[in-house]
Amino acid sequence: MLILQRTTEQIDAVRSNILLRQTLARWRAVHSHNLKLPNTADAHRQHHLKKVTLDKWIARLKAADLEKRELAFVAGTKKTQAARCWTDWRNRLVKNRTQRWTRDMAAREKAFSARREERLCSTALEVGRQAEFQS
Repeated sequence: MLILQRTTEQIDAVRSNILLRQTLARWRAVHSHNLKLPNTADAHRQHHLKKVTLDKWIARLKAADLEKRELAFVAGTKKTQAARCWTDWRNRLVKNRTQRWTRDMAAREKAFSARREERLCSTALEVGRQAEFQS
């Protein structure tokens, strides 16, 4: 049984080698025929060189486009950060100014009320004194 299995494996290996040699022989024949045609090898080389050149240029353009996009993204990010910073600063300024104005107005109103009370008291006392002097 072991000998039969080994023989079968060897037959499969030999068959595969024969098929591979036949395929390679056909491939060589077809390509040698195609390369023997006029200008085929030159055209193939020129096509290859053009393709390599185009691939290089495409890679350069992609790199340049990527760099432009990165720069635009960084500029946009910086712009939004600056706008956000300016907005925050402006909001804090307005808030502080409003609080200061509120405190100042409260102090002025308090001072105004105190002066008015004082004036009313002094006029009331003045009226009372004048009434005493006249009577």
